[in-house]
Amino acid sequence: MNKRLKKDISDIREFFPKLKYRNGCFIGIVDTAGDYWGNFKIKITVPQNYPYGVPLLYELSNKITRDNNMHISPDDGLCCVDIYHELIFLSKKGITILDFIRQKVYPYLANQIFYKSEHKFANGEYMHNFDGVVQFYKEKLSINNSKEAVKILNAIILNKNLNRNNTCPCNSMKKIKHCHGDAVEYLKTIGIEILKDDLKNFKLT
Repeated sequence: MNKRLKKDISDIREFFPKLKYRNGCFIGIVDTAGDYWGNFKIKITVPQNYPYGVPLLYELSNKITRDNNMHISPDDGLCCVDIYHELIFLSKKGITILDFIRQKVYPYLANQIFYKSEHKFANGEYMHNFDGVVQFYKEKLSINNSKEAVKILNAIILNKNLNRNNTCPCNSMKKIKHCHGDAVEYLKTIGIEILKDDLKNFKLT
């Protein structure tokens, strides 16, 4: 166990005293702050290059219906806590287990409980499969159609030195910094290989 992880485990015990660390994963109870909604037995796997890597959440108590529509794998209870692109972006900056629990695990499990009573997720949800990726690009780039996403992806992939003073590839005739600057920098952080796969799938669809 590296020193950073050891320190972060101590922090977790302060904020989530019911969570325990066993055999390389966290197993415990997750409930809302103040109001008791329910509990889950969970496992969080820690990436070897922690905190640079994507932790994984597994729900072990079988309280979430094993169905892809519930954003959980029917096979092993692996939970889809966010779209992969966002998790990769966070991992490149470094994400601690405490932040992962606060930002992803807790909202995901609370949302599952909310769904059982309201039959919908509290904050909406991403569509499934590549439809979810398309939705991600439309929201991240504030665009209405996939053609603009393809133009921007092409520009990033073909020109790794694309900078904020270049003309924005969306054809707005504005400089990138006055148009899609933040989104372009975000996408460059995710990694070229992921962008290439997305571009390929955009073209197929």
